[in-house]
Amino acid sequence: MQKVKDSIGKHKLIDKDDKILIAVSGGIDSMALAHWMHSEGFRIGIAHINYQLRGVDSNLDEELVTAFSKSWNIPFHILKASMPENVNTQEWARNERYAFFNSLLDSEGYTKIATAHHLDDQAETVFMNLLRGTGIKGMGGIPRRRGEIVRPLLDITRAEIEDYIKENKVPYRSDSSNSKLDYTRNQIRHKLMPLLDEIGNDSRLKLHRSLKLLEQDKLAINALSKSIVRATPNGFRVNLDSIPEEVRHIWLYHAMHEFNFNRTQCADLLRGSNGAIVESDTHKAALQGMRVIIHDRDLEPISILINETGSHSSDGSYLILTQTAFSSEDLPKSPSKIWLDASTLQWPLNWATVKREDQFKPIGSDYKCNVLKYLKDRGIDRLSRSRIMVLKDSTDRVVCLPGIQVSQYNRCRDTTKSVISVELL
Repeated sequence: MQKVKDSIGKHKLIDKDDKILIAVSGGIDSMALAHWMHSEGFRIGIAHINYQLRGVDSNLDEELVTAFSKSWNIPFHILKASMPENVNTQEWARNERYAFFNSLLDSEGYTKIATAHHLDDQAETVFMNLLRGTGIKGMGGIPRRRGEIVRPLLDITRAEIEDYIKENKVPYRSDSSNSKLDYTRNQIRHKLMPLLDEIGNDSRLKLHRSLKLLEQDKLAINALSKSIVRATPNGFRVNLDSIPEEVRHIWLYHAMHEFNFNRTQCADLLRGSNGAIVESDTHKAALQGMRVIIHDRDLEPISILINETGSHSSDGSYLILTQTAFSSEDLPKSPSKIWLDASTLQWPLNWATVKREDQFKPIGSDYKCNVLKYLKDRGIDRLSRSRIMVLKDSTDRVVCLPGIQVSQYNRCRDTTKSVISVELL
């Protein structure tokens, strides 16, 4: 596992003062990562989610990870999730997973989240993206780091992980769903990857080498593309005068991709006359000579008056309000569900787009803060911040940020008798 240690140092994935939350499913990869990081003396905790989707197997996974954590005296955090009806399973599981992880960053003082993706996962991801018709962005595969998430195992193979597990007698469980061919990734893993081994000539080794080169190329292209983007008081400006005409549309796409524009839109913009405009889901872009001006789309603010508990919808999101008796043992562990002291609420409530002047006092804080600044400090990007909806009572006081945080004033206390549960789906 020397490669893992070298990768952490080379790519500056973990600092000496970091407290690492490891996502552990009980499978071979995450168990190897947890065992190795503990053995190396990293400050770690383990997070496990029981999605309750595989019956007895899900419970056995939980039992293994629980026992492993206790035997090594590692802080252990668990979430038991129940999937609602009529939702995409993978999307729901991902949302539950990262909501849980992020809540632990806040409540337990973790600074990084480590996942156990490895080099073979990287290869499978690149093949999946290739089959989807992706360009260099998809060919770069899984990023080593995204925000607080780090992936220390991206330089080692599944075979190397298996050797480590065997040598150190680390327990693990196999997920039977990984052997089914219902998913594209599993077909690539069980059909395409073995074919590379049959071809021989170190095909898999050369593929891994190509993946590392593609990762470097992707980073270089991203850096070069960002060099032509300048921030302005009202948005961004892309300067095109130094870019050769024959590749201008490619550069423009890579510069505008983070604003959710696609290749066709970028090409259409360059073919248009001066003043031509294209729109993505989040931005507008206008051609002005040899410059492209980008700014947020003007979206109408949303305000939904809520007179009673029940289900309320807005732009594809659902806010579920239910009233129940207070029990400290049942306090939600994930911010996807927030409990409010019912006696502190003045009805009707208002589920509305956040305003610049909105303020609230986060739970545990002695001071009010601007909601948008609070969201910025949590690492939420500017576009996402402007689209977040807050829940207010009839006095226009922010009682919570659904799915994120509750107000100190409206939190549950020992004297709370009845709660309003706020769940964002």
